[in-house]
Amino acid sequence: MMHATSRHHSRRAIRAGVATLLLLVLGCGSGASAQEQFLTLAIELMQPLTAGDKSLNWDELNAFYLNGRTEPVWLGEQGPNLRAELLRERLRQADAEGLVALHYPVAHIDRLWSSPRQEERLQLELTLSSAFFDYTRDVRDGRLEPQQVAPLWLIEKVPVDAVSMLRLALLEEDFSAALDGLAPIHPGYRRLRDALARYRAIQAQHGEWPQLPPGPTLRPGEMEPRVVVLRERLMLEGDHMLPQGVNSSHYDQPLEYAVRRFQVRHGLEADGLVGEETLAALNVTLAERIEQIVLAMERWRWLPQYLGRRHILVNIPAFELIAYEEGEAQLSMPVIVGTTERPTPVIRGMLHTVVFNPDWTVPRTIALQDVIPRQRRNPDYMPSQGIRVYADWQGEWELDPQEVDWGSVNKNHFPYMLRQAPGPLNALGKVKFLFYNGHDVYLHDTPHQGLFARYSRAYSSGCIRLEEPLQLVNFVLAEEGEGRWDERAVRKIIDSGKTHGVALTGRIPVYLLYFTAWVAEDGAVHFRPDIYGEDALVRPCMPFEEQNP
Repeated sequence: MMHATSRHHSRRAIRAGVATLLLLVLGCGSGASAQEQFLTLAIELMQPLTAGDKSLNWDELNAFYLNGRTEPVWLGEQGPNLRAELLRERLRQADAEGLVALHYPVAHIDRLWSSPRQEERLQLELTLSSAFFDYTRDVRDGRLEPQQVAPLWLIEKVPVDAVSMLRLALLEEDFSAALDGLAPIHPGYRRLRDALARYRAIQAQHGEWPQLPPGPTLRPGEMEPRVVVLRERLMLEGDHMLPQGVNSSHYDQPLEYAVRRFQVRHGLEADGLVGEETLAALNVTLAERIEQIVLAMERWRWLPQYLGRRHILVNIPAFELIAYEEGEAQLSMPVIVGTTERPTPVIRGMLHTVVFNPDWTVPRTIALQDVIPRQRRNPDYMPSQGIRVYADWQGEWELDPQEVDWGSVNKNHFPYMLRQAPGPLNALGKVKFLFYNGHDVYLHDTPHQGLFARYSRAYSSGCIRLEEPLQLVNFVLAEEGEGRWDERAVRKIIDSGKTHGVALTGRIPVYLLYFTAWVAEDGAVHFRPDIYGEDALVRPCMPFEEQNP
Protein backbone atom coordinates (compact mmCIF):
# COMPACT_ATOMS: atom_id res chain seq x y z
CA MET A 1 0.00 0.00 0.00
CA MET A 2 1.41 3.40 -1.01
CA HIS A 3 1.97 5.84 1.86
CA ALA A 4 0.68 9.43 1.68
CA THR A 5 4.27 10.72 1.35
CA SER A 6 4.92 8.41 -1.60
CA ARG A 7 1.71 9.50 -3.30
CA HIS A 8 2.67 13.13 -2.73
CA HIS A 9 6.10 12.62 -4.37
CA SER A 10 4.45 10.70 -7.23
CA ARG A 11 2.12 13.59 -7.95
CA ARG A 12 5.08 15.99 -7.80
CA ALA A 13 6.97 13.86 -10.31
CA ILE A 14 3.99 13.72 -12.67
CA ARG A 15 3.45 17.47 -12.59
CA ALA A 16 7.13 18.24 -12.86
CA GLY A 17 7.39 15.94 -15.87
CA VAL A 18 4.44 17.57 -17.61
CA ALA A 19 5.75 21.07 -16.93
CA THR A 20 9.30 20.22 -18.07
CA LEU A 21 8.16 18.71 -21.33
CA LEU A 22 5.85 21.58 -22.18
CA LEU A 23 8.37 24.27 -21.31
CA LEU A 24 10.91 22.56 -23.56
CA VAL A 25 8.35 22.46 -26.33
CA LEU A 26 7.48 26.10 -25.78
CA GLY A 27 11.12 27.03 -26.16
CA CYS A 28 11.95 28.27 -22.68
CA GLY A 29 15.58 27.33 -23.02
CA SER A 30 17.98 24.51 -22.17
CA GLY A 31 20.99 23.83 -20.02
CA ALA A 32 21.45 23.29 -16.31
CA SER A 33 20.21 26.71 -15.20
CA ALA A 34 17.18 26.42 -17.46
CA GLN A 35 16.49 22.92 -16.16
CA GLU A 36 16.64 24.24 -12.62
CA GLN A 37 14.18 26.98 -13.62
CA PHE A 38 11.91 24.34 -15.16
CA LEU A 39 11.93 22.25 -12.01
CA THR A 40 11.30 25.26 -9.80
CA LEU A 41 8.36 26.24 -11.94
CA ALA A 42 7.12 22.65 -12.02
CA ILE A 43 7.17 22.49 -8.21
CA GLU A 44 5.16 25.71 -8.10
CA LEU A 45 2.70 24.26 -10.58
CA MET A 46 2.48 21.14 -8.48
CA GLN A 47 0.08 23.04 -6.23
CA PRO A 48 -3.44 22.45 -7.61
CA LEU A 49 -4.26 25.11 -10.16
CA THR A 50 -7.95 25.68 -9.60
CA ALA A 51 -10.79 27.49 -11.28
CA GLY A 52 -13.82 27.67 -9.04
CA ASP A 53 -13.81 24.36 -7.21
CA LYS A 54 -12.12 22.20 -9.88
CA SER A 55 -8.47 21.16 -9.96
CA LEU A 56 -6.59 20.21 -13.07
CA ASN A 57 -6.85 16.59 -14.19
CA TRP A 58 -3.21 15.74 -13.56
CA ASP A 59 -3.44 12.01 -14.23
CA GLU A 60 -5.00 12.60 -17.63
CA LEU A 61 -2.60 15.44 -18.42
CA ASN A 62 0.28 13.12 -17.63
CA ALA A 63 -1.16 10.34 -19.79
CA PHE A 64 -1.71 12.74 -22.66
CA TYR A 65 1.51 14.77 -22.68
CA LEU A 66 4.04 12.16 -21.57
CA ASN A 67 2.94 9.47 -24.00
CA GLY A 68 3.87 10.68 -27.43
CA ARG A 69 2.74 14.31 -27.34
CA THR A 70 5.61 16.46 -28.61
CA GLU A 71 3.96 19.81 -29.22
CA PRO A 72 1.38 22.00 -27.55
CA VAL A 73 -2.26 21.50 -28.50
CA TRP A 74 -3.64 24.95 -27.93
CA LEU A 75 -0.72 27.34 -28.47
CA GLY A 76 1.03 28.62 -31.55
CA GLU A 77 3.86 31.06 -32.09
CA GLN A 78 1.53 34.04 -31.70
CA GLY A 79 -0.44 32.69 -28.74
CA PRO A 80 -3.64 30.63 -28.50
CA ASN A 81 -4.56 28.97 -31.80
CA LEU A 82 -7.92 28.41 -33.51
CA ARG A 83 -8.55 25.19 -31.60
CA ALA A 84 -8.10 27.08 -28.34
CA GLU A 85 -10.57 29.74 -29.46
CA LEU A 86 -13.13 27.12 -30.47
CA LEU A 87 -12.81 25.26 -27.16
CA ARG A 88 -13.04 28.44 -25.11
CA GLU A 89 -16.24 29.41 -26.93
CA ARG A 90 -17.66 25.93 -26.49
CA LEU A 91 -17.03 26.13 -22.74
CA ARG A 92 -18.73 29.53 -22.61
CA GLN A 93 -21.77 28.04 -24.33
CA ALA A 94 -21.87 24.83 -22.28
CA ASP A 95 -25.35 25.65 -21.01
CA ALA A 96 -26.65 24.98 -24.54
CA GLU A 97 -25.93 21.30 -23.84
CA GLY A 98 -27.74 21.39 -20.52
CA LEU A 99 -24.44 21.83 -18.68
CA VAL A 100 -23.22 24.73 -16.55
CA ALA A 101 -20.59 27.05 -18.04
CA LEU A 102 -19.51 28.21 -14.59
CA HIS A 103 -18.26 24.68 -13.91
CA TYR A 104 -15.45 25.18 -16.41
CA PRO A 105 -12.42 27.47 -15.93
CA VAL A 106 -13.48 30.06 -18.51
CA ALA A 107 -12.58 33.04 -16.31
CA HIS A 108 -9.16 31.52 -15.56
CA ILE A 109 -8.60 30.87 -19.26
CA ASP A 110 -9.54 34.47 -20.06
CA ARG A 111 -7.00 35.76 -17.52
CA LEU A 112 -4.23 33.68 -19.06
CA TRP A 113 -5.27 34.17 -22.68
CA SER A 114 -2.96 37.01 -23.74
CA SER A 115 -0.23 36.62 -21.17
CA PRO A 116 3.34 36.73 -22.61
CA ARG A 117 4.77 34.98 -19.54
CA GLN A 118 5.96 31.47 -20.32
CA GLU A 119 4.72 29.99 -17.05
CA GLU A 120 1.23 31.40 -17.70
CA ARG A 121 1.30 30.09 -21.24
CA LEU A 122 2.05 26.71 -19.73
CA GLN A 123 -0.85 27.12 -17.33
CA LEU A 124 -3.11 28.02 -20.27
CA GLU A 125 -2.05 24.93 -22.22
CA LEU A 126 -2.70 22.64 -19.26
CA THR A 127 -5.93 24.35 -18.25
CA LEU A 128 -7.41 24.07 -21.75
CA SER A 129 -6.55 20.37 -21.97
CA SER A 130 -7.96 19.73 -18.50
CA ALA A 131 -11.13 21.65 -19.38
CA PHE A 132 -11.50 19.54 -22.53
CA PHE A 133 -11.37 16.39 -20.39
CA ASP A 134 -14.02 17.71 -17.99
CA TYR A 135 -16.31 18.92 -20.75
CA THR A 136 -15.98 15.64 -22.67
CA ARG A 137 -16.93 13.55 -19.64
CA ASP A 138 -19.88 15.80 -18.80
CA VAL A 139 -21.35 16.11 -22.29
CA ARG A 140 -20.83 12.45 -23.27
CA ASP A 141 -21.17 10.53 -19.98
CA GLY A 142 -23.27 12.90 -17.89
CA ARG A 143 -22.50 14.61 -14.62
CA LEU A 144 -24.14 12.01 -12.39
CA GLU A 145 -23.73 8.29 -11.79
CA PRO A 146 -27.22 6.89 -12.39
CA GLN A 147 -27.00 4.02 -9.90
CA GLN A 148 -26.20 6.53 -7.15
CA VAL A 149 -29.17 8.83 -7.79
CA ALA A 150 -31.79 6.82 -9.72
CA PRO A 151 -32.55 3.45 -8.07
CA LEU A 152 -34.56 2.11 -11.01
CA TRP A 153 -31.87 2.89 -13.59
CA LEU A 154 -29.98 -0.40 -13.93
CA ILE A 155 -28.20 0.24 -17.24
CA GLU A 156 -24.49 0.59 -16.60
CA LYS A 157 -22.53 3.36 -18.28
CA VAL A 158 -19.34 2.74 -20.22
CA PRO A 159 -16.99 5.53 -19.04
CA VAL A 160 -15.59 7.71 -21.77
CA ASP A 161 -11.80 7.84 -22.25
CA ALA A 162 -11.35 11.61 -22.38
CA VAL A 163 -7.66 11.37 -23.30
CA SER A 164 -8.44 9.22 -26.32
CA MET A 165 -11.26 11.58 -27.26
CA LEU A 166 -8.83 14.49 -27.35
CA ARG A 167 -6.38 12.53 -29.47
CA LEU A 168 -9.16 11.64 -31.91
CA ALA A 169 -10.45 15.21 -32.00
CA LEU A 170 -6.99 16.47 -32.92
CA LEU A 171 -7.01 14.21 -35.98
CA GLU A 172 -10.11 15.94 -37.32
CA GLU A 173 -9.57 18.64 -39.91
CA ASP A 174 -12.66 20.48 -38.65
CA PHE A 175 -12.13 20.87 -34.89
CA SER A 176 -15.52 22.54 -34.43
CA ALA A 177 -17.18 19.43 -35.88
CA ALA A 178 -15.05 17.31 -33.56
CA LEU A 179 -16.41 19.28 -30.59
CA ASP A 180 -19.94 18.79 -31.92
CA GLY A 181 -19.30 15.06 -31.99
CA LEU A 182 -18.61 14.87 -28.26
CA ALA A 183 -22.31 15.13 -27.37
CA PRO A 184 -24.68 12.15 -27.80
CA ILE A 185 -25.58 11.51 -31.42
CA HIS A 186 -29.12 10.34 -30.69
CA PRO A 187 -31.84 12.38 -32.50
CA GLY A 188 -33.81 12.37 -29.24
CA TYR A 189 -30.96 14.20 -27.52
CA ARG A 190 -30.43 16.66 -30.36
CA ARG A 191 -34.12 17.60 -30.46
CA LEU A 192 -34.11 18.15 -26.69
CA ARG A 193 -31.13 20.46 -27.08
CA ASP A 194 -33.07 22.56 -29.60
CA ALA A 195 -36.07 22.61 -27.25
CA LEU A 196 -33.86 23.76 -24.39
CA ALA A 197 -32.76 26.74 -26.47
CA ARG A 198 -36.39 27.62 -27.24
CA TYR A 199 -37.54 27.41 -23.64
CA ARG A 200 -34.58 29.40 -22.36
CA ALA A 201 -35.34 32.06 -24.96
CA ILE A 202 -38.87 32.31 -23.53
CA GLN A 203 -37.37 32.54 -20.06
CA ALA A 204 -34.93 35.27 -21.11
CA GLN A 205 -37.74 37.35 -22.60
CA HIS A 206 -40.55 36.75 -20.10
CA GLY A 207 -38.95 35.37 -16.94
CA GLU A 208 -41.91 33.06 -16.34
CA TRP A 209 -45.13 32.29 -18.09
CA PRO A 210 -48.38 33.34 -16.38
CA GLN A 211 -50.10 31.13 -13.85
CA LEU A 212 -53.75 30.40 -14.52
CA PRO A 213 -55.87 31.19 -11.42
CA PRO A 214 -57.97 28.36 -9.95
CA GLY A 215 -61.65 28.20 -10.71
CA PRO A 216 -64.35 26.10 -12.34
CA THR A 217 -63.61 24.12 -15.50
CA LEU A 218 -63.15 26.35 -18.53
CA ARG A 219 -65.26 25.22 -21.48
CA PRO A 220 -65.30 26.23 -25.16
CA GLY A 221 -67.79 28.99 -25.89
CA GLU A 222 -67.59 30.57 -22.43
CA MET A 223 -66.72 34.17 -21.60
CA GLU A 224 -64.38 34.20 -18.62
CA PRO A 225 -61.61 36.62 -17.52
CA ARG A 226 -59.17 33.71 -17.02
CA VAL A 227 -59.35 32.96 -20.74
CA VAL A 228 -57.09 35.97 -21.37
CA VAL A 229 -54.41 34.37 -19.19
CA LEU A 230 -54.97 30.96 -20.80
CA ARG A 231 -54.51 32.45 -24.26
CA GLU A 232 -51.27 34.17 -23.28
CA ARG A 233 -49.95 31.03 -21.63
CA LEU A 234 -50.56 28.86 -24.69
CA MET A 235 -49.09 31.48 -27.01
CA LEU A 236 -45.78 31.48 -25.15
CA GLU A 237 -45.31 27.74 -25.58
CA GLY A 238 -46.40 27.81 -29.22
CA ASP A 239 -49.70 25.93 -28.92
CA HIS A 240 -51.73 28.97 -29.95
CA MET A 241 -51.08 31.56 -32.63
CA LEU A 242 -52.87 34.77 -31.69
CA PRO A 243 -54.14 36.95 -34.56
CA GLN A 244 -53.02 40.55 -34.31
CA GLY A 245 -55.09 42.53 -31.83
CA VAL A 246 -57.05 39.56 -30.43
CA ASN A 247 -56.94 39.40 -26.64
CA SER A 248 -60.47 38.31 -25.83
CA SER A 249 -61.94 36.56 -22.81
CA HIS A 250 -64.02 34.44 -25.19
CA TYR A 251 -63.02 30.77 -25.25
CA ASP A 252 -63.23 30.47 -29.03
CA GLN A 253 -62.53 27.55 -31.37
CA PRO A 254 -58.87 28.39 -32.14
CA LEU A 255 -58.18 28.47 -28.42
CA GLU A 256 -59.93 25.12 -28.01
CA TYR A 257 -57.64 23.61 -30.65
CA ALA A 258 -54.66 25.05 -28.78
CA VAL A 259 -55.84 23.48 -25.51
CA ARG A 260 -56.27 20.11 -27.21
CA ARG A 261 -52.74 20.34 -28.62
CA PHE A 262 -51.42 21.17 -25.15
CA GLN A 263 -53.29 18.20 -23.69
CA VAL A 264 -51.85 15.81 -26.28
CA ARG A 265 -48.33 17.04 -25.50
CA HIS A 266 -48.88 16.36 -21.80
CA GLY A 267 -50.55 12.96 -22.06
CA LEU A 268 -53.98 14.25 -21.01
CA GLU A 269 -57.41 13.53 -22.44
CA ALA A 270 -57.70 15.91 -25.39
CA ASP A 271 -61.23 17.12 -24.61
CA GLY A 272 -60.57 20.87 -24.82
CA LEU A 273 -61.75 21.35 -21.23
CA VAL A 274 -59.45 23.12 -18.78
CA GLY A 275 -60.21 21.07 -15.68
CA GLU A 276 -58.09 20.13 -12.68
CA GLU A 277 -55.45 18.03 -14.49
CA THR A 278 -55.02 20.42 -17.41
CA LEU A 279 -54.84 23.39 -15.04
CA ALA A 280 -52.12 21.66 -13.00
CA ALA A 281 -50.08 20.96 -16.16
CA LEU A 282 -50.48 24.57 -17.34
CA ASN A 283 -49.22 25.87 -14.01
CA VAL A 284 -46.01 23.86 -13.91
CA THR A 285 -43.47 26.68 -14.04
CA LEU A 286 -41.23 27.37 -17.01
CA ALA A 287 -38.19 26.82 -14.79
CA GLU A 288 -39.44 23.34 -13.88
CA ARG A 289 -40.04 22.46 -17.53
CA ILE A 290 -36.50 23.55 -18.38
CA GLU A 291 -35.18 21.33 -15.60
CA GLN A 292 -37.21 18.43 -17.00
CA ILE A 293 -35.58 18.92 -20.39
CA VAL A 294 -32.11 19.06 -18.83
CA LEU A 295 -32.79 15.87 -16.84
CA ALA A 296 -33.89 14.10 -20.02
CA MET A 297 -30.68 15.21 -21.77
CA GLU A 298 -28.67 13.84 -18.85
CA ARG A 299 -30.42 10.47 -19.13
CA TRP A 300 -29.54 10.26 -22.84
CA ARG A 301 -25.88 10.60 -21.80
CA TRP A 302 -26.23 7.51 -19.63
CA LEU A 303 -26.99 5.40 -22.70
CA PRO A 304 -24.65 3.87 -25.28
CA GLN A 305 -23.89 6.02 -28.30
CA TYR A 306 -25.15 3.25 -30.59
CA LEU A 307 -28.45 1.61 -29.69
CA GLY A 308 -28.45 -0.91 -32.53
CA ARG A 309 -29.45 -1.05 -36.19
CA ARG A 310 -32.83 -2.43 -35.14
CA HIS A 311 -33.93 -1.79 -31.57
CA ILE A 312 -37.00 -1.44 -29.39
CA LEU A 313 -37.42 1.44 -26.97
CA VAL A 314 -40.09 1.70 -24.27
CA ASN A 315 -40.51 5.05 -22.55
CA ILE A 316 -42.08 4.21 -19.20
CA PRO A 317 -43.63 7.62 -18.30
CA ALA A 318 -44.98 7.94 -21.87
CA PHE A 319 -46.57 4.45 -21.76
CA GLU A 320 -45.28 3.95 -25.30
CA LEU A 321 -43.18 1.50 -27.30
CA ILE A 322 -41.35 2.47 -30.49
CA ALA A 323 -39.44 0.06 -32.74
CA TYR A 324 -36.61 1.54 -34.81
CA GLU A 325 -34.69 0.44 -37.86
CA GLU A 326 -31.73 2.43 -39.20
CA GLY A 327 -32.75 5.31 -36.92
CA GLU A 328 -36.30 5.50 -38.30
CA ALA A 329 -39.40 4.62 -36.27
CA GLN A 330 -41.14 1.62 -37.85
CA LEU A 331 -44.03 1.28 -35.41
CA SER A 332 -45.30 2.67 -32.13
CA MET A 333 -47.98 1.55 -29.73
CA PRO A 334 -49.39 2.25 -26.27
CA VAL A 335 -48.16 0.00 -23.48
CA ILE A 336 -48.98 -0.70 -19.85
CA VAL A 337 -46.10 -0.45 -17.35
CA GLY A 338 -45.55 -1.36 -13.72
CA THR A 339 -47.43 0.22 -10.86
CA THR A 340 -45.71 2.56 -8.44
CA GLU A 341 -45.59 -0.36 -5.96
CA ARG A 342 -44.10 -2.69 -8.60
CA PRO A 343 -42.30 -0.34 -10.96
CA THR A 344 -40.80 -1.35 -14.27
CA PRO A 345 -37.00 -1.15 -13.96
CA VAL A 346 -34.85 0.82 -16.40
CA ILE A 347 -32.95 -1.96 -18.13
CA ARG A 348 -31.67 -3.16 -21.48
CA GLY A 349 -31.24 -6.62 -22.96
CA MET A 350 -31.20 -8.60 -26.17
CA LEU A 351 -34.55 -9.95 -27.39
CA HIS A 352 -33.88 -13.61 -28.17
CA THR A 353 -37.19 -15.53 -28.33
CA VAL A 354 -40.82 -15.03 -29.34
CA VAL A 355 -43.23 -17.42 -27.62
CA PHE A 356 -46.69 -18.00 -29.09
CA ASN A 357 -49.50 -19.22 -26.82
CA PRO A 358 -47.30 -19.00 -23.73
CA ASP A 359 -48.12 -20.51 -20.40
CA TRP A 360 -47.42 -18.38 -17.35
CA THR A 361 -45.47 -19.43 -14.29
CA VAL A 362 -46.79 -17.03 -11.66
CA PRO A 363 -43.95 -15.15 -9.93
CA ARG A 364 -43.79 -15.62 -6.17
CA THR A 365 -44.59 -11.98 -5.42
CA ILE A 366 -47.70 -11.98 -7.61
CA ALA A 367 -48.74 -15.35 -6.25
CA LEU A 368 -48.44 -14.23 -2.62
CA GLN A 369 -49.93 -10.77 -3.05
CA ASP A 370 -52.59 -11.34 -5.71
CA VAL A 371 -53.47 -14.90 -6.69
CA ILE A 372 -53.46 -16.71 -3.35
CA PRO A 373 -55.54 -14.05 -1.51
CA ARG A 374 -58.18 -14.41 -4.26
CA GLN A 375 -58.06 -18.19 -3.91
CA ARG A 376 -58.62 -17.85 -0.16
CA ARG A 377 -61.73 -15.76 -0.81
CA ASN A 378 -62.96 -17.98 -3.66
CA PRO A 379 -61.97 -21.70 -3.75
CA ASP A 380 -62.88 -21.82 -7.46
CA TYR A 381 -60.63 -18.90 -8.43
CA MET A 382 -57.56 -20.83 -9.64
CA PRO A 383 -59.53 -23.47 -11.59
CA SER A 384 -61.64 -20.74 -13.21
CA GLN A 385 -58.48 -18.98 -14.40
CA GLY A 386 -56.78 -22.11 -15.70
CA ILE A 387 -54.13 -21.96 -12.96
CA ARG A 388 -52.68 -25.32 -11.99
CA VAL A 389 -50.83 -26.00 -8.73
CA TYR A 390 -47.70 -28.12 -8.37
CA ALA A 391 -46.06 -29.36 -5.18
CA ASP A 392 -42.68 -27.94 -6.11
CA TRP A 393 -41.01 -25.72 -8.70
CA GLN A 394 -40.11 -28.71 -10.90
CA GLY A 395 -43.79 -29.03 -11.82
CA GLU A 396 -43.89 -32.83 -11.57
CA TRP A 397 -46.59 -33.36 -8.92
CA GLU A 398 -49.88 -31.58 -9.51
CA LEU A 399 -52.20 -30.75 -6.59
CA ASP A 400 -55.86 -29.90 -6.31
CA PRO A 401 -55.91 -26.16 -5.42
CA GLN A 402 -59.01 -26.67 -3.29
CA GLU A 403 -57.17 -29.14 -1.06
CA VAL A 404 -54.13 -26.93 -0.37
CA ASP A 405 -54.02 -25.10 2.97
CA TRP A 406 -53.51 -21.63 1.49
CA GLY A 407 -53.78 -20.06 4.92
CA SER A 408 -50.40 -21.51 5.83
CA VAL A 409 -48.64 -20.09 2.78
CA ASN A 410 -46.44 -17.04 3.28
CA LYS A 411 -43.13 -15.64 2.06
CA ASN A 412 -41.24 -18.02 4.36
CA HIS A 413 -43.32 -21.06 3.42
CA PHE A 414 -44.19 -21.23 -0.26
CA PRO A 415 -43.13 -24.55 -1.83
CA TYR A 416 -45.72 -24.48 -4.61
CA MET A 417 -45.54 -23.51 -8.25
CA LEU A 418 -48.56 -21.94 -9.93
CA ARG A 419 -48.81 -22.18 -13.69
CA GLN A 420 -51.52 -20.78 -15.95
CA ALA A 421 -52.24 -22.72 -19.12
CA PRO A 422 -52.33 -21.00 -22.54
CA GLY A 423 -55.69 -19.68 -23.58
CA PRO A 424 -57.92 -16.61 -23.63
CA LEU A 425 -57.56 -16.05 -19.86
CA ASN A 426 -53.76 -16.32 -19.80
CA ALA A 427 -52.21 -13.17 -18.35
CA LEU A 428 -49.59 -13.10 -21.13
CA GLY A 429 -52.15 -13.28 -23.91
CA LYS A 430 -51.19 -14.79 -27.27
CA VAL A 431 -47.50 -13.94 -27.38
CA LYS A 432 -44.57 -12.90 -25.22
CA PHE A 433 -41.13 -11.57 -26.11
CA LEU A 434 -38.17 -12.69 -24.00
CA PHE A 435 -35.06 -10.60 -23.62
CA TYR A 436 -32.06 -11.09 -21.36
CA ASN A 437 -32.24 -8.77 -18.35
CA GLY A 438 -31.95 -10.72 -15.11
CA HIS A 439 -35.16 -9.23 -13.67
CA ASP A 440 -37.81 -11.60 -15.10
CA VAL A 441 -39.23 -8.71 -17.13
CA TYR A 442 -40.54 -9.22 -20.65
CA LEU A 443 -42.94 -7.78 -23.23
CA HIS A 444 -46.26 -9.53 -23.72
CA ASP A 445 -49.84 -9.46 -24.92
CA THR A 446 -52.70 -9.07 -22.43
CA PRO A 447 -56.37 -10.09 -22.32
CA HIS A 448 -57.20 -6.82 -20.57
CA GLN A 449 -57.32 -4.54 -23.60
CA GLY A 450 -59.71 -2.07 -21.97
CA LEU A 451 -56.92 -0.52 -19.93
CA PHE A 452 -55.31 0.91 -23.09
CA ALA A 453 -58.15 3.42 -23.36
CA ARG A 454 -56.81 5.15 -20.24
CA TYR A 455 -54.26 7.95 -20.43
CA SER A 456 -52.24 6.84 -17.41
CA ARG A 457 -51.38 3.15 -17.72
CA ALA A 458 -49.31 1.97 -14.75
CA TYR A 459 -51.12 -1.29 -13.94
CA SER A 460 -48.70 -4.19 -14.47
CA SER A 461 -46.38 -5.95 -12.04
CA GLY A 462 -43.31 -4.69 -13.89
CA CYS A 463 -43.57 -6.31 -17.31
CA ILE A 464 -44.63 -4.39 -20.43
CA ARG A 465 -48.09 -5.18 -21.79
CA LEU A 466 -48.58 -4.43 -25.48
CA GLU A 467 -51.68 -3.11 -27.21
CA GLU A 468 -50.70 -4.49 -30.63
CA PRO A 469 -48.39 -7.45 -29.99
CA LEU A 470 -48.78 -8.88 -33.50
CA GLN A 471 -47.38 -5.68 -34.98
CA LEU A 472 -44.29 -6.22 -32.87
CA VAL A 473 -44.18 -9.86 -34.00
CA ASN A 474 -44.04 -8.64 -37.61
CA PHE A 475 -41.17 -6.28 -36.79
CA VAL A 476 -39.20 -8.81 -34.76
CA LEU A 477 -39.57 -11.69 -37.22
CA ALA A 478 -39.22 -9.60 -40.39
CA GLU A 479 -35.63 -10.76 -40.92
CA GLU A 480 -36.12 -14.33 -39.69
CA GLY A 481 -36.48 -17.31 -42.02
CA GLU A 482 -36.47 -15.33 -45.29
CA GLY A 483 -40.08 -14.20 -45.02
CA ARG A 484 -41.32 -17.44 -43.52
CA TRP A 485 -43.10 -15.65 -40.71
CA ASP A 486 -45.84 -13.88 -42.62
CA GLU A 487 -49.20 -12.98 -41.13
CA ARG A 488 -50.78 -16.23 -42.23
CA ALA A 489 -48.05 -18.38 -40.63
CA VAL A 490 -48.29 -16.47 -37.37
CA ARG A 491 -52.07 -16.75 -37.28
CA LYS A 492 -51.87 -20.51 -37.91
CA ILE A 493 -49.57 -21.02 -34.92
CA ILE A 494 -51.72 -18.89 -32.64
CA ASP A 495 -54.93 -20.66 -33.73
CA SER A 496 -53.33 -24.03 -32.90
CA GLY A 497 -53.38 -23.10 -29.22
CA LYS A 498 -50.06 -24.86 -28.70
CA THR A 499 -47.05 -23.20 -27.12
CA HIS A 500 -44.39 -22.53 -29.73
CA GLY A 501 -41.11 -20.66 -29.28
CA VAL A 502 -39.14 -19.01 -32.05
CA ALA A 503 -35.49 -18.36 -31.22
CA LEU A 504 -34.13 -15.37 -33.11
CA THR A 505 -30.97 -15.67 -35.17
CA GLY A 506 -30.52 -11.90 -35.01
CA ARG A 507 -30.87 -10.49 -31.50
CA ILE A 508 -32.65 -7.14 -31.11
CA PRO A 509 -31.73 -4.72 -28.30
CA VAL A 510 -34.60 -3.73 -26.00
CA TYR A 511 -34.40 -0.60 -23.83
CA LEU A 512 -36.88 0.18 -21.05
CA LEU A 513 -36.17 3.84 -20.33
CA TYR A 514 -37.44 6.75 -18.25
CA PHE A 515 -37.94 10.13 -19.92
CA THR A 516 -40.48 12.64 -18.61
CA ALA A 517 -39.59 15.04 -21.45
CA TRP A 518 -38.93 14.38 -25.11
CA VAL A 519 -39.42 16.02 -28.50
CA ALA A 520 -41.38 14.38 -31.30
CA GLU A 521 -40.15 14.42 -34.88
CA ASP A 522 -42.54 17.29 -35.66
CA GLY A 523 -40.82 19.42 -32.98
CA ALA A 524 -43.63 19.18 -30.41
CA VAL A 525 -42.20 19.07 -26.88
CA HIS A 526 -43.89 16.45 -24.69
CA PHE A 527 -43.92 16.28 -20.90
CA ARG A 528 -45.24 13.59 -18.57
CA PRO A 529 -45.70 13.24 -14.81
CA ASP A 530 -42.84 11.72 -12.83
CA ILE A 531 -44.83 8.55 -12.10
CA TYR A 532 -42.07 6.75 -10.16
CA GLY A 533 -40.54 9.84 -8.53
CA GLU A 534 -37.24 9.35 -10.39
CA ASP A 535 -36.98 13.02 -11.43
CA ALA A 536 -37.63 14.00 -7.83
CA LEU A 537 -34.62 11.91 -6.76
CA VAL A 538 -32.26 13.10 -9.48
CA ARG A 539 -33.23 16.79 -9.46
CA PRO A 540 -31.54 17.73 -6.12
CA CYS A 541 -28.27 16.18 -7.33
CA MET A 542 -28.29 18.01 -10.64
CA PRO A 543 -26.75 21.50 -11.00
CA PHE A 544 -29.03 23.72 -13.08
CA GLU A 545 -27.39 27.15 -12.75
CA GLU A 546 -26.95 28.97 -16.02
CA GLN A 547 -23.81 30.69 -17.12
CA ASN A 548 -23.20 34.35 -16.39
CA PRO A 549 -24.10 36.71 -19.20
